[in-house]
Amino acid sequence: MATAQSLSFVRAPVSKCLCVTTAVCSLTNAALKGKVLLLTTDILQGQLWRLVTHNFLVTGHHNLLFVLVVLYTFRLLERRWGSRKFAAAVGVISCLSMVLQVAAEAVLKTPMVPGLGIVFGLGWHFFTRVPAYRPWKMLFVPVSDKLYTYLLLGQLMFFSSADRSSMVAAACGVAAGVLHGLFFRNMVFPETLAQRVQRWSVAMFGAEPSVIRMRTSRPSTGRADVADAGAPAVGGGGGGG
Repeated sequence: MATAQSLSFVRAPVSKCLCVTTAVCSLTNAALKGKVLLLTTDILQGQLWRLVTHNFLVTGHHNLLFVLVVLYTFRLLERRWGSRKFAAAVGVISCLSMVLQVAAEAVLKTPMVPGLGIVFGLGWHFFTRVPAYRPWKMLFVPVSDKLYTYLLLGQLMFFSSADRSSMVAAACGVAAGVLHGLFFRNMVFPETLAQRVQRWSVAMFGAEPSVIRMRTSRPSTGRADVADAGAPAVGGGGGGG
């Protein structure tokens, strides 16, 4: 049975920061009428800050809701890996997906849908690393609680834009996740920076240091992860484990 602790951001400070940052950037972008979106022409004029904001904003309130639910579900990855390894994964995937999206935008001559790089990069690891929990059958087809997450990712991939840019952005995110898994999977967040993030998290969220402590990665015990995965109707998806 899922506990209040397993449904919260306990032992998942990076996931919490991701959700807060995404919400703030997205609402700010909406208030400014899209002035912080990624545009190659603006980047060439020296507005490099767009390379950062593009990964942490989502257009459309329904898309923002879907992304926040998916990022909330990815706290299971952080609990399995440890916060320092998860933070490094977010940074690497963010950089790789941004390079791929800038290249795709230059080739296709169309702006990429923002906010999908990190989501689909982590989504790849969620598919391959997080085991299915509570498998069941729907029309005789075996599925699991992960189905809900996959449905949200499918919505973001195919219906976030009227053209193919959302599919291209999602593909760039998946490619970034694969590259991270192949070449950077053992990278961890530096200890000195982790301590600074810890102090910043305490100041921002008022959490106890023992709760938001940036943990080093350690092997999963299996049973604890199954207990954490018991968040009902938030993470979902067939099979993938």
